[in-house]
Amino acid sequence: MKKYLFICQHNFIRSRYGAEFFRGFLKGENKEGKVYSAGLGFISIFFGRRVNKRLLHKMNWIFVMEKYMKDYLICKFEIDEKKIVILNIKDIYWPGNSKDVDDLDKLLENKNFGKYL
Repeated sequence: MKKYLFICQHNFIRSRYGAEFFRGFLKGENKEGKVYSAGLGFISIFFGRRVNKRLLHKMNWIFVMEKYMKDYLICKFEIDEKKIVILNIKDIYWPGNSKDVDDLDKLLENKNFGKYL
């Protein structure tokens, strides 16, 4: 079974929402997979999970929100860059804002996730 990880800075909004979206995508495609979310920053410890080498090396695909995150993972954890996908989703979203949820939905719907199944 493939494993997928969504990463943002704090594992507060973007990565969690991305993971939930992708779970729905897998279900809609009738595919199985384990989907996780994590954050790069210290605060992510309080919001669920902070990235670490063990977690990262178990993943088939790692989705990061911004390019600097990919660079950080390659440099700090020696992750194969071929399994990291940059989603280009900026850190501008706030919890509870329905407009932000709609924006995230649109951004994620436009990603070609099918090639990662």
